[in-house]
Amino acid sequence: MDTQELEMTEILRQKLEPFAEECARRGYPLINLRVCESPPGDPARFAIRFRADWTEDRVSAMDIIRPILRETTPAEVHRKILSIIPELSPEVIQKHHEEALNRLQERLRMAETLQIQMRNKKS
Repeated sequence: MDTQELEMTEILRQKLEPFAEECARRGYPLINLRVCESPPGDPARFAIRFRADWTEDRVSAMDIIRPILRETTPAEVHRKILSIIPELSPEVIQKHHEEALNRLQERLRMAETLQIQMRNKKS
């Protein structure tokens, strides 16, 4: 990032402080809130990223924070934000991976059972 982009990032970060404070006040802290250039080379548009340990999916996080963002930041800030990226906690990601693995293992067991049943019918 060049100097202008760094300055814009800092200004945007300052304008997002009331948003972050209100989220925390309502019980939705934004851990490691950061402003990222997005797309690269376009200093007028940014992405904001944060970790949301209070949710297990990104859609519900967005449903919660969008109205707070609108209430606490000026429209000029909204126009500069290209994307909002809530990140899930490592524990939630691990839980999702374990659940997906369990579903896959269950489907494999079902497929094996069906194969055995089909073989038995042919015999």
